[in-house]
Amino acid sequence: MGNGKDPSGGEPDKEPDDKACAKPPLRLEYEAKVKALQDKVKQMRAEGKSSEEIARAVHAERRALGVQYKDLTPPDLLDSIYKRNLGKYGDKLGPTVEWLRDRGKSWEDIIESATRPGGADLFGPRAKL
Repeated sequence: MGNGKDPSGGEPDKEPDDKACAKPPLRLEYEAKVKALQDKVKQMRAEGKSSEEIARAVHAERRALGVQYKDLTPPDLLDSIYKRNLGKYGDKLGPTVEWLRDRGKSWEDIIESATRPGGADLFGPRAKL
């Protein structure tokens, strides 16, 4: 068992500095709205909708949120986001339903990913920006 000390000699078991990892307020707002899509999933399941119907609906809403927030994003950051998405998914807005299905993703996988903000490589502690 460890001694609770950071091997680099830093503070024991200290969390990373929040300011160093802070996300822009616009990103936090976007992430909250993406996570809120989980409520729509619950509602649609209660209505007896199929997994495909739910996946297509929440994926479309997620892409619409992406467009809405990209329209508010500073141009230099937006350029980085578009380049990343084009390189990763072949679409500047991110993966399409067809792209995900072509890679073996189930409707449930698509539902889960549509309600998860992602973007850790752009906004997480190891962001490349």
